[in-house]
Amino acid sequence: MRHFTLLIALCLSVVSFASETPCLDPLACNFMEEGECDFCSCGDPISGYSITVEEFAIDAVAGITTYRFYLNLENPTDFLSAIYGSSANPLSLVSTDGFYNSMFGGVTGGNINPAFFPFLPDLSADSWVTIGIDSHPTGSEAEIGIIESEGQAWIGVFDYSSELSGQNVFINHLSQYGGAWYITNGSINGFSNDESQRV
Repeated sequence: MRHFTLLIALCLSVVSFASETPCLDPLACNFMEEGECDFCSCGDPISGYSITVEEFAIDAVAGITTYRFYLNLENPTDFLSAIYGSSANPLSLVSTDGFYNSMFGGVTGGNINPAFFPFLPDLSADSWVTIGIDSHPTGSEAEIGIIESEGQAWIGVFDYSSELSGQNVFINHLSQYGGAWYITNGSINGFSNDESQRV
């Protein structure tokens, strides 16, 4: 079993407004092409690990598309324990139009109750971080832990009531630990649970 932490954001529900203009980020795979910037589908993978980006909710809030990011694991016994950033390994989550936060949502996937989607449609467009779960943990699943550096807040970006709500995330502080979301070692939601081998 490989046990590792990831330096980029995955399993994240993010939203962005529909774009009919070209992508203007020179680091994107589709620079100057029409549509949302694509940072995940270009180049040859350096290993069997890759990222899948899927549309999850379209127009749950008018003009917004919600995406989910997944890490495709190489081996069925691989375990994803954390997604983090620090000064040595910076992490950034950037959206051209900000991240949407529902007043009924939460910071982590464990704060979401999909049973409310029919009654509170904007909840399906909420932005949050997670590892392997998209609702309250059940059975042997673990809740998502979150930690931020005292000098660089990021958790409020996913909190509707925070003054940071919807802003970009940068975790690159010079503190000892930076910031992260994580699960405890061996928790079932750190393993892939289907043939796609993704978390």
